[in-house]
Amino acid sequence: MVKKKAAAAPKKKGATKRTAGKRAPRKRSDGGGTARATATRPSSPAADSRDEIGRIDRELLGMIQKRAKLVERLGMLVRSAGGLEAPNIEEEIAPVVAQSRGPLPKQVVRAIFRELVSGCSSLVRPLRIALLGPLYSYSHLAAIERFGQNVEFVPVGSIAAVFEALGPPGRALRRLTDRQARTRLAGFRHRYVTGDDVAGLLAGARRAVAAHGSLGAAFAAGLAPGDADVVPALARFAALLHGGRKNYLLPDPALGSACKRWMLYLRWMVREDAVDLGLWQGVSPALLVVPLDTHMHRVALRLGLTARKTPDLRAARETTAAFRLVRPDDPVRYDFALTRLGIRRDRQSDAFFAACAGGQGTVR
Repeated sequence: MVKKKAAAAPKKKGATKRTAGKRAPRKRSDGGGTARATATRPSSPAADSRDEIGRIDRELLGMIQKRAKLVERLGMLVRSAGGLEAPNIEEEIAPVVAQSRGPLPKQVVRAIFRELVSGCSSLVRPLRIALLGPLYSYSHLAAIERFGQNVEFVPVGSIAAVFEALGPPGRALRRLTDRQARTRLAGFRHRYVTGDDVAGLLAGARRAVAAHGSLGAAFAAGLAPGDADVVPALARFAALLHGGRKNYLLPDPALGSACKRWMLYLRWMVREDAVDLGLWQGVSPALLVVPLDTHMHRVALRLGLTARKTPDLRAARETTAAFRLVRPDDPVRYDFALTRLGIRRDRQSDAFFAACAGGQGTVR
C-alpha cells in the first residue's frame, strides 16, 4: 500500500522566508524556559543617568565587600599578635568626614561611614553595648549615634551595677584581691569597658595608693621640672596603673591619642571653680591639656586654633597652646563653655563663630 504524501500547508499571502528590509526580533530565554524579545531602550539624559548610578552602585558594593575582607584579614593578624581592641569608630571616620567635599552634608557622610565601619568591625569582634535605659530611649539613640547599629545593645539599670557586684568602693579598693574583683565582674560590660578593665583599674589604684598614699600624690610624683604639660606625667601614671597590661580605661598618651577621658579627669581634679573639684593641690592648672573630643575639636577648627583634621594629641596640644596665649595660668578654662557650642547646632553658635571670625568677639 502506497502512502500518500501529505500536502504542504498553503502559504499566507505575501509571506516570504525573509521580509525585505526588516529583521525579525531575536528571541532569548529569560531563564525560565520562556523566550522573550529583546528591545533596546531609547537613550535619554535621564536613562543615561540611571545607568551611571547603577554602575556606581555596583562598584561601591564591590569596594565595600573588599574593605570588609581586608578588615577581617587585619583582625586575624592583630588577634594572633594579642592586640585586638574595640574600635573607636568616631576617631576612625573623622579624617574621612573632614575630607568630604560635595552636595552631601557631613552629618550624612558621617552616618554612612559609621555604619560601614561598625558593620566591618562586627565581622572581627562583635560588640555588646550596655544602655543606661530601655531600647529606643535617649541612651539607645545616643549609642546608635556613637557605635552604629551593628552591635548588640543590652539595657541595664545603671552604672551602679559595678558597685553592686563589688560592694562599697573604698572597701573594694582595700580588701578585694585582683582575682576576686575579676570574678565578681565577669560578664560586665558598659560600652567598650569590660569587667576585666574595671578590675584592672582597681588593682592599679590599689598599687598607686599603697606606694604614694593617694592617687593625687602618685600623679604628682611623675611630674618633672622641665615638663611643658601633664602628658609625660600622665604616661608615667598610666603605666603605674595598668602595670603593662592593656586596659581600655587607661590609654597611653605616648601612642598619640588625645586621651580625652584622662584630660577631663585631670581637669576635674586639678582646677577648682564652680565646675571642677580641685582635689589635687600638687599639680598646676597651667600644665593641663584641653580634653579634645569631637565637639571641642569642631570648635577648635572653626576658631582656627588647630588645622589638624584628626582630634589626636597633637591637635589637643595645639588647641591648648592657643588658649595658653590668653590664659597661660589656666589654658583649659574655656573647655566647659566651648564644648557646649560644639554640641549645639543652632543659630546662636553660628553667630558666635561669625563674630569671632569678624573680630567682633572677645574671649574673657
